[in-house]
Amino acid sequence: MQKNRQKIMEEHGLQSKDIGDIAKKMGEAWKAMSDTEKAPYTKLADEDKKRYEREKAAAGV
Repeated sequence: MQKNRQKIMEEHGLQSKDIGDIAKKMGEAWKAMSDTEKAPYTKLADEDKKRYEREKAAAGV
């Protein structure tokens, strides 16, 4: 969703200081997406979680 931050800011006339409003609009956009539309993002999140777990294990944490 980070990629869409600028788009949402422009569409709704928000500025970077409007963090709460931006987050609200991003949440609304996420809820409106189908599972198919969410799939690329959830895949990235899953891959990042696996990377984190590998790095954590390598660090002995």
